[in-house]
Amino acid sequence: MESWSGNLLDAYTAVIIKAASSQKLDYGVIWFTARTEVDRVNRVVTLFDFQLTKQKFPSLPNNGAAYTGGFQKEASWRQSMPLGQLEASLGMTDIAQKQQKVEVRNEPPRIIFSIGPAVLALIDGQPVMHDVEDHLQKIINTRALILFDPGKNMYYLG
Repeated sequence: MESWSGNLLDAYTAVIIKAASSQKLDYGVIWFTARTEVDRVNRVVTLFDFQLTKQKFPSLPNNGAAYTGGFQKEASWRQSMPLGQLEASLGMTDIAQKQQKVEVRNEPPRIIFSIGPAVLALIDGQPVMHDVEDHLQKIINTRALILFDPGKNMYYLG
C-alpha cells in the first residue's frame, strides 16, 4: 500500500507470469489504483474500479507490455479484504516513509601500520588544548595524559 485518500487506494503488488507454452516464470510488479467502499460494521473493505498505473517486468521484452491488456481485463472484478489488514499495511507504509534516511559513506578506513610497539589514545573530536606549566599544552578531551610541546612540535604520552 502506498496511500489511501478518501476512497482512492494507491498500491502495488508482486506478480508472477507463467506463459501457457513454457514452464518459465517471469516476476514483476504492477502499480494500481482502486476505489474503496468500507463496511465498518463487518470491518470489510471492497475494492473496485481497478486502474493499472504502471508495470515493471525486467525479464520480459518491452517491460511486459504484451500483458497490459490482460491486467486491465482481469482488474474489472471486485475484491474484499479485512479493514484491519488494510489499516496495518498502511501503518507500516507510514512508518517506512517517516524513517530518517542517513547517507552512508563507504570509504575504507585509514590504516596506520607500525613495526614497533604502539598505543591507541582516543580523543573525543578535535584535540582541545589547555596551557599548563613550562610552555606545555595538555589535550583535555581524552582520558590519556597527552602533552604537546610547541617549541619542539612533539607530543608526549603519559
